[in-house]
Amino acid sequence: ENTGRNGYHLMILVDGDDFRKINQSTSYKFGNEVLAVLASELKKQIPENALIARVEDDNFLIFIKDCPDREDCLLVVEDLFRAYRHEFKYNDKVTVNTTSSVGAVIYPYDGNNFDTLFENASKTVEKICICSIIRLCKMNGK
Repeated sequence: ENTGRNGYHLMILVDGDDFRKINQSTSYKFGNEVLAVLASELKKQIPENALIARVEDDNFLIFIKDCPDREDCLLVVEDLFRAYRHEFKYNDKVTVNTTSSVGAVIYPYDGNNFDTLFENASKTVEKICICSIIRLCKMNGK
């Protein structure tokens, strides 16, 4: 299925999980180096004509125009999710693992302008984070 000449447009918000802990357990300089590596890895997973930007802290926004179909959009999201998973060593002593929560929305299904798409992507990330916290609390008996 195709929405017309330009296909689907995909907006993805990637939010690093517990990134503050990386900065606190190592250093902000190391945290920034980790973010640079992660940005590079994310960039490798997106088409050349896609846009990627660091929105704030450990959040990246990715916009991909003209995905041929919804299934292709989902494959990109899966690749980005895997690209953010890394293990880093700090001073050969501390091992840091990075994971992310990913909110993805597809134009025109989830909104027809930037603000609506961004808001819906943010809500998706928030829901994922809340569910992860609830799951963690249940695992810890809270």
